Amino acid sequence: MMSYIALYRQYRPQTFDEIKGQEHISRTLKNALASGRLSHAYLFCGPRGTGKTSTAKVLAKAVNCQHKEQGNPCNRCPNCRRITAGTSMDVLEIDAASNRGIDEIRDLREKINLSPVEGPYKVYIIDEVHMLTSEAFNALLKTLEEPPRHVVFILATTEPRKIPATILSRCQRFDFRQIAVDVILERLREVAAAAGVAVEEEALYLIARQAQGGLRDALSLLDQCLAGGEKSVSLKEVAALLGAVEDEVLLQFHQTACSGATGECLLLLHEFLSAGRELKQFVADLTLFYRNLLLMRLGGRAEEIVAAAPEMRERLKKAAGQASGAQLKAVLHILNQVENDIRWSNQARTLVELGILDLVEALAGMPPEEFRPVSPQPAAELSRAGGEYQVKEPVKPQPVTRRVPEAGAAGPSGEPGAPKSQAGAAMPQTSQGPLDLETVQSRWPRFLEVLRKKTHISYEAFLKEGTVTHLEGNTVVCRFQPDHKFHKERLEQPQVKRAVEQVLSEFFGQPLQLQCRLENEMNQRDTGENELIKKAIELFGGELVDIIDE
Repeated sequence: MMSYIALYRQYRPQTFDEIKGQEHISRTLKNALASGRLSHAYLFCGPRGTGKTSTAKVLAKAVNCQHKEQGNPCNRCPNCRRITAGTSMDVLEIDAASNRGIDEIRDLREKINLSPVEGPYKVYIIDEVHMLTSEAFNALLKTLEEPPRHVVFILATTEPRKIPATILSRCQRFDFRQIAVDVILERLREVAAAAGVAVEEEALYLIARQAQGGLRDALSLLDQCLAGGEKSVSLKEVAALLGAVEDEVLLQFHQTACSGATGECLLLLHEFLSAGRELKQFVADLTLFYRNLLLMRLGGRAEEIVAAAPEMRERLKKAAGQASGAQLKAVLHILNQVENDIRWSNQARTLVELGILDLVEALAGMPPEEFRPVSPQPAAELSRAGGEYQVKEPVKPQPVTRRVPEAGAAGPSGEPGAPKSQAGAAMPQTSQGPLDLETVQSRWPRFLEVLRKKTHISYEAFLKEGTVTHLEGNTVVCRFQPDHKFHKERLEQPQVKRAVEQVLSEFFGQPLQLQCRLENEMNQRDTGENELIKKAIELFGGELVDIIDE
């Protein structure tokens, strides 16, 4: 019984015309061979599975072919057949990952002067050449610079930056690109049809996406799916084999998140993991899904980037309409942070579950404007009315005067008929007079209650650990103990700070900003200010007084 040959080997390109997705390289090499402008050394760079080794073997056949056809090997002459079968004595493949020392290169140099046995050229294909040691590169350098006329070197690597510049300068370099999903999809259809197996279109799209631009990886994945011997392959079977999340599950997750059903979202994650899938794969697939939703939301040419079947594209477009662009960007930021965090954590699942809580909050719990990017200057706001976005001029901040109140003076209090926020918390009317520190301090507990209802519950919990100590112009200064540094840093994150300041300004009826400081930082600041005041009094005379408004 003959051993099985993998699909990527069965369908390896045999001519330049059969190489998929690298037409710029195939065309150049064909023209060079047709015109007799053959170089002594080539360097093939690019991601894995993009055709570097296959192109090297086609080139080796073309230079030794007895009946070339417009630069392509004929694949009929004895030389072509032997090279295809891997029995040619004139084509030597060297794996630099396992033959990386100077001794192997010295052995190559001793044998390189021997004439070819069967064809006009002896071809050396050195794969993963970046794995050679520095000494091996130095030994190869002289031979590569002035090789015998009958020798052609083809170096292949996925990391050209690790190759010395002296080697790079002696080679003709060709950069292989990642292969487009459409090209991979077309090849998968051809191979599946040749194998007599019906594969669902969505399953082929999933395989093409998982291959990440490598045709060899795509064929290997298809080979794995066909190994069961069935005459038809479904999307569900492919997703189970690859450990990927089905598009149907991702759409269901999005619908559930938009409705605010956090528990059901966590249950979907639990079911996915219970099936033996990987947590990182779930986060990666969810990130790609929301990236596709954002592209569909942008519309126009951006939609062309999304790799999905026509029917799925329509469903993605409909799903994208359930959230704003700002919300989708916020979700992507959340998932990106989760993906970074779980690499270093022993509690990866907990971090993902916390990320899902934030994701649901972004899609269903918070207004989209809280996730707008920070602008260095006040920008015009967007308000939505009747399905259309309209430009709304920003409110210019008014200066807030700091005053020392008279003894016994009472601070302003909220009116009983004040308008209420969306969360149902009473909000004061716009303040007509200046704001003082005592008023802010007396009404701070009430503000924290409103903040809890209008934003994420954690914002109020973080700010509750601080104490309002100063009012500097229109900036409320909140002091934190040194052991609450985490709370301070969390509140200083742009998204959180923007949300808190928005509620703060609405509550007090004036544009206000929040500044968080640690107690030791404030002590250093106060000491510095006191020293400055003392020096001013020593130089100019006078005394320090408080100004009391009548």
